[in-house]
Amino acid sequence: MAAAQAHENQKGRGSLPGGLQRLIDDITDPKVDWREQLSRWVGENGKRQDYTYGRPSRRSESLGQYMPSLKKYGTAPVCVMVDTSGSVGTARLKEGLSEIQGVCEDLGIGVRAVICDAAVHEDVDVEDAYELAEHLSGGGGSNFNPAFEKLQEEGFDGVVIAFTDGDICVPSTKPENLKGVLWCIYEGCHAPTDRYGETIEIPRD
Repeated sequence: MAAAQAHENQKGRGSLPGGLQRLIDDITDPKVDWREQLSRWVGENGKRQDYTYGRPSRRSESLGQYMPSLKKYGTAPVCVMVDTSGSVGTARLKEGLSEIQGVCEDLGIGVRAVICDAAVHEDVDVEDAYELAEHLSGGGGSNFNPAFEKLQEEGFDGVVIAFTDGDICVPSTKPENLKGVLWCIYEGCHAPTDRYGETIEIPRD
């Protein structure tokens, strides 16, 4: 892992052979208020949602008051893309997993997860980030195009939430079937394109 990271620090965009298994020891609390973000952004991109007191928000305890959680109905599908290229690094992957856990909890549903470096390694439905961590692999080049092409071939018409450091190839235009793309960029990095989609920064600890 140290050799891989040193290599990518020199090369920039990931170029190592694929198949490097990432070891995830723990998942910390997410830093993004996904309930707020997703109620606005995902709601604008094909999901109708409301609040319910049937299942308390995970932030209720920390805020000292009973907070409603989101209740979904008439929802469009959500696909989480995870960049596991060599330039990302284990620390950022942990940050990404923490935020994906927040997505699952604040949406109140599992998500489809596509794991990709220069190729799609996994395409799985998971209930939370702990389950997702078992499927992480990669460490090679940096290319989201195969993942987007896969969704396009399927006619996937939902929304994509992509976790990346931005040093990755993406389609030049938004695939026509997608309702929207949200680029979740690690702090200090940049969005892979400014031609489409919205961007949110994931702060460090």
